Amino acid sequence: MNGRYSAGMKVGLGMLATLACCKVACLVEYIRLKSLKEHGLLGNLDAIAPISVFWLSSQFVLMGIMDGLARDGMEDFFRCQVLESMRKRYALVLTEVVIRWGKILNIGFIMILDVVVEKLSVEDGSWIADTVNQSRLDLFYAALVVVSMANLFIFAYVASFYTYSDFPEEEDNDEEKDPHEEIKTGKKQDKMEPTPDEETEGTNT
Repeated sequence: MNGRYSAGMKVGLGMLATLACCKVACLVEYIRLKSLKEHGLLGNLDAIAPISVFWLSSQFVLMGIMDGLARDGMEDFFRCQVLESMRKRYALVLTEVVIRWGKILNIGFIMILDVVVEKLSVEDGSWIADTVNQSRLDLFYAALVVVSMANLFIFAYVASFYTYSDFPEEEDNDEEKDPHEEIKTGKKQDKMEPTPDEETEGTNT
């Protein structure tokens, strides 16, 4: 996917994959809790839900798609949409900075959500408890769905007003050759054959 708008499209598709991943995770957790309840294991803190572990595969596949698209899109953005003096040295650095800040904000969101839920729902307590069976991760994933939708709409709104620059042209490699290049590479240039005039001069001498 190359072109003027490829960076924004990749990031947008990555955010869409994030939304789908949270939705699938919410559904799988709901199925897991329902299976525990049907088998009378919901109160058992150490119980294992009688469902296949492959229920988790879809959300991990979506997570991998999200990471690949979003990371590649941000690398394209910082490589092509920033100042020319910053492209070569700081494109990858800026991508990693954005990803790290995103992870820090995610941790902060989880902490704030946990505090708010614990204060509002006194009976049920926190959605993130000591064990998985005590937790309500289905509700937590549902909250992430709402946040992912808000992020996607905000991104689409901002991206619609952004003016994308064209991809930079490939730089010419017509630089002066290193005189020691043939020594480094182990290759020798072909010797020039002498011209007829040079041959006659050599015989005369």
